Amino acid sequence: MLLSIVECSDYRKYQGRGEWGEIQKSQATELIGPVVHKNIASMRNLGASKSTGSWIFFKDQDCQVDSIKLIELIEKYSDYDVIGGVYSNFETTSYYSKVYHEIQRKWLLKGILKKGEGLPQTKHVLGGALAIKKSVLKEMGGFSEKIGWGAEETELLDRLTQQKKKVGICYSLKVRHKHNMGLFGFIKRAWKQNFNLIYYVNPEPQTPPLKINYLRSILVHLPGIALFFSVAKMAQSTALILRSLKRIR
Repeated sequence: MLLSIVECSDYRKYQGRGEWGEIQKSQATELIGPVVHKNIASMRNLGASKSTGSWIFFKDQDCQVDSIKLIELIEKYSDYDVIGGVYSNFETTSYYSKVYHEIQRKWLLKGILKKGEGLPQTKHVLGGALAIKKSVLKEMGGFSEKIGWGAEETELLDRLTQQKKKVGICYSLKVRHKHNMGLFGFIKRAWKQNFNLIYYVNPEPQTPPLKINYLRSILVHLPGIALFFSVAKMAQSTALILRSLKRIR
């Protein structure tokens, strides 16, 4: 099995022309990138269009993954259409990075639909830790490039769920993510992810979410969690208003 790894770069490097970098091939993998384009969805689609592997793994440029372990995991769970992993923040000293990492972990737990044999099936995956069959991605038409950052994975997962595709979450698939964000980056993520989710994606969940108590977290993280969800709530309310106005027009 050939695994294609698509490495996405910073969209701010985009100057009106898409670049898919280089393709570095080995016997088992091909690394495509760093891909540069107008947004993360278009970078993933561009990289995927250059791939030749039967599976594609998407990662960001500041992430590392053990490709051998990844291939073993995919071969073990080859009956799945999508396998999502988790971020392992290493060398992280920023308070806001640690809080955001904890929020992400609980968000992944919240997306689990059912457990049984094999991997837990889920509707939440992280875009920088996502493996998908190339045939399935092509069938779904790729990521929607009209959706703002932070919601394109959720929208794709909604379509995959509607088509009865098998999506699993694997906590042993760890992607090392080196990122020390500050207050501005933290607030930016809280706003954009929640605004885009409500504005572009159906705000009504198709399945009841698993109840996760974010307050049951590391005590020192609670002020950061409260800040994140305060900004998130304002973003969601704003998105609902603008979405309603758009329909009226």
